[in-house]
Amino acid sequence: MSHGRITYVPVSLLDRAIYSYADVDRLVGMRPGTARRWLEGYQCGGHGSSSQTPALLQSDCKDTSDDPSLAGIHHLKLPVSDLARSRAWYESRLGYVLAVEFVEGGTLTGIAMRHPDGGPELAFRLNPSRALASAGFDYFTIGVPDKEAIERLADHLTELGERHAGVHFASIGWILPELHDPDGHEVRFYTISAHRELAEGEVIVVSDTRETTEAAERELANG
Repeated sequence: MSHGRITYVPVSLLDRAIYSYADVDRLVGMRPGTARRWLEGYQCGGHGSSSQTPALLQSDCKDTSDDPSLAGIHHLKLPVSDLARSRAWYESRLGYVLAVEFVEGGTLTGIAMRHPDGGPELAFRLNPSRALASAGFDYFTIGVPDKEAIERLADHLTELGERHAGVHFASIGWILPELHDPDGHEVRFYTISAHRELAEGEVIVVSDTRETTEAAERELANG
């Protein structure tokens, strides 16, 4: 929320180990995409080095003058079989609040919801057949600040009686998979903070994802 030049941000946003470009934009009240443009311009001008800049904020300094200008994800949309049921679930489980109602011919056909503390905007369209066809797949993964936050989320969901797979060590951060909404869409969560540093321009190849991460998790547990 902004009043004049003063921008108010959630307290949790002020206490993170790693910040995304979007986080920086929100913290200082800039338009989406500003932090990325500033940092990449600074580095590509020869003023920064990979040792001074966190890996998640590093750039390969390629010429981006012809690239389209984008600003993150505007919203995510899912087909559902019951708008009221979906609204109640996302409100009670994840803290979303109703933002928009879409009415066609006097009938409510869709809604949009926003999150008060960093979650992506979500939209739901009444379409039972497509909701049934898309059940079971994880179409998106919602970011969570760090391991402590994702563990609190897991505990919160458990207290509400929701089944999930718990928090696990993953390729880059920690993951909370296998939560399902009322239509069976899998809603996954992944930490923004990472347990490994990425070298500038590094491309990670993950083979046999589950076996690899489970072995790493066992190794951590055994000290």
